[in-house]
Amino acid sequence: MSTDNLHKLPDEMVLLLCEFGQTVFYSSDKLIHARGDVKPGLSVVISGLVKVGNYGLDGKYCLTRVLEPGETFGEFTLFGNLPRTHNAESLGDTEVLQLNASEFDLACQRIPQLKDTLLASLATKLHDCLEILDDVRRLPLTVRLAKTLVTIAKTRGTNDVVIRQSDLADVTGVTVLSCHKALNVLTEQGLIKLAYGRIIINDRSAFTRWIEQKSELTSL
Repeated sequence: MSTDNLHKLPDEMVLLLCEFGQTVFYSSDKLIHARGDVKPGLSVVISGLVKVGNYGLDGKYCLTRVLEPGETFGEFTLFGNLPRTHNAESLGDTEVLQLNASEFDLACQRIPQLKDTLLASLATKLHDCLEILDDVRRLPLTVRLAKTLVTIAKTRGTNDVVIRQSDLADVTGVTVLSCHKALNVLTEQGLIKLAYGRIIINDRSAFTRWIEQKSELTSL
């Protein structure tokens, strides 16, 4: 079952939404929303990237995900009246479409398929979270790292994954040293190549088959 396209809103829907909200420009490393914010609203990445993560009490930053154009955040504040769980910050020059609660309600009236599209996106995110939770409990780091790389490659539509090892370590929730060791194992097995600031998957189909064998589960 492929969910590759469900993380993002269709381009035509993003264009329609632009009529209801405000597109805000953020230079690099600017705060868009903070953990704990309760003001409801939907945000859509228009251009650039948004990094989502949290700062611990010791000041250490833990990256959770990098959102790309078409991806949304803030749904919990609208549908669940819940506070934001993470800080959202611009990664490079970024444009984000912001809709407050009343603007979102109006958009839903004018775009009947909007809520169903967001529901499918949220279901996909929950599906991914359950997979990650199972991975953390069952799989060795090498396999978890491989699954993360394949997911990023599918989302970006390329086997040349531009990501720093430190960011990959943050996303996976391990130290940079542990991440580096796991990547070396994948390199030695001929599954990936390491380059400056990026990781190249040699053959995504073969990589996926290797992951399925190591996961010891039937594929979805």
